[in-house]
Amino acid sequence: KDVWGVIPAVDSGICDDDVEYSHAAATLVVPGAASGELYRCHKGSSCVITVTGWSLKESDRIRVLALGTPCGTTASFDAGFLSGPGTGSATSRAFQAGLALAPPASFTVCYCATYDGDDDDSLACTSDTEFTHEAGTLVVRGVAGAATYYCVK
Repeated sequence: KDVWGVIPAVDSGICDDDVEYSHAAATLVVPGAASGELYRCHKGSSCVITVTGWSLKESDRIRVLALGTPCGTTASFDAGFLSGPGTGSATSRAFQAGLALAPPASFTVCYCATYDGDDDDSLACTSDTEFTHEAGTLVVRGVAGAATYYCVK
């Protein structure tokens, strides 16, 4: 869970013992996806990826990468899914990822929590490094297609 209590230390000069942290001062919420979710789409069908998390915004985005590709790094694979705004609430957003045209496989879904990193623009969620964490895994199911099958009598 990405919500923590912030507790100031009692001023004893050292702050090296739990008893010196006497009361809650604030709540720290780290916005973004909950992680570890499993999403499913069928090849050739509309794909909707519903992400749950904390403090999710309309300006957040997803990016679908090859399975195992670490989020926040330069992506060398584009699975062909869209990354438009999601609809929903601060705890659940549905992203219309377009038609699942990728071959049946599993993919990593990365999340950008309206973050503008150290890149050439001043816009959030425009570069690979701004998709800082994994939301889950997308599994595209269906037949690979373009195959020839023979019947044997």
